[in-house]
Amino acid sequence: YGSYWNPRLYAVYNLTDNLTLKGGIAKAFRAPSIREVSPGFGTLTQGGASIMYGNRDLKPETSVTEEIGIIYNNDSGFSASATLFNTDFKNKLTSYDIGTKDPVTGLNTFIYDNVGEANIRGVELATQIPVYDKWRVSANYTFTDSRRESDDESLNGKSLKGEPLERTPRHAANAKLEWDYTQDITFYSSLNYTGKQIWAAQRNGAKVPRVRNGFTSMDIGMNYQFLPGTLINFAVLNVTDRKSEDIDTIDGNWQVDEGRRYWANVRISF
Repeated sequence: YGSYWNPRLYAVYNLTDNLTLKGGIAKAFRAPSIREVSPGFGTLTQGGASIMYGNRDLKPETSVTEEIGIIYNNDSGFSASATLFNTDFKNKLTSYDIGTKDPVTGLNTFIYDNVGEANIRGVELATQIPVYDKWRVSANYTFTDSRRESDDESLNGKSLKGEPLERTPRHAANAKLEWDYTQDITFYSSLNYTGKQIWAAQRNGAKVPRVRNGFTSMDIGMNYQFLPGTLINFAVLNVTDRKSEDIDTIDGNWQVDEGRRYWANVRISF
């Protein structure tokens, strides 16, 4: 794909001892992976319900991002921040269901593709609040406005220009409660919300861009500082096994929901 120059320019200014202003602009480049450009290479997706094939005609994705944010911190442990962001994409790498069954596996068939021009802009808000002694609450919210800005994709003969990007919820939020049981052990519980998402591709006879409703899930877990430089994490994700609500049998859920999962990892730093 040749050579690309990706400059970045960022600045940070301390307005006061507790208030910081930061902002910048950055250019990015992402070349398709071997998997994404190999039409004979299939990868299972959506929990094994579909198969994804590469596309040799893919172009590299480029983008320019501008952001500006303000951050407040104080000695009590309270912090809050707000960030505005805007990203313009060219040839954004994505994937979609082509509306046919794979002749070998019988699964729904997806392929990688480019969206000629697209824009993502929005705001991110975050805060951390010490509640009492060893308890603290943190929360964040992101509003994302995504839009296709080119006529290179269509659904049922109608241009998708102006439609949101797929799998890009307009609203997303998270709230987390943490308790430092000891110096080395922390228990936590988090509530996660993912808003409505658009799937702008034909599948199972769908004639309009598909919609997936928003849903809320809860996680619980613990972090254990086993040794200096060794952190162990145990978690149960989506404790209540919550699923996104079906809309109907044709234009309903387009993605297999991730149910209750058990997670453990070890992070070693030195």
